[in-house]
This record gives sequence, C-alpha cells and structure tokens, in this order.
Amino acid sequence: MLLLLALPIRAQTTTTPAPLLRFFAVPWVEQLQSWHTARSNAAFAFRRGTARGHSGGGLAVEMMPSPNVA
Repeated sequence: MLLLLALPIRAQTTTTPAPLLRFFAVPWVEQLQSWHTARSNAAFAFRRGTARGHSGGGLAVEMMPSPNVA
C-alpha cells in the first residue's frame, strides 16, 4: 500500500512506464507480499487467540492443560 501511495498520480497518462513494470514484475515483490500476508494473518490469530479455538488472547500453548497435573 505504501508503494502505491508513493507513485506519482498522472491522470493524463494511461500507460505505465516500462521500468516500473519491470520493478513490479520481479518475484521478490510477490514474495514480500506473501510474507506480509502470512505475518498479518499470524498476528491476527495471536491477538484473537483463535489459533487453537479458545476464547481469546495470548499464546494457545498457555491455555492448554498441563500434562503434569493429575
């Protein structure tokens, strides 16, 4: 989203310049986007606590019963 905001907005031109297309066509841009999606999904599951299905907050491992308690 920050990359799109940094682009100059020119309404009179409809074609994107070739260096910009080559910049966004390289695979590491797609890799960064997929990393960002994975990180935001993991952070959302961590905040909500829905990764293991309990009601909310914190790590799911902390909410599991301890095997040492009889």
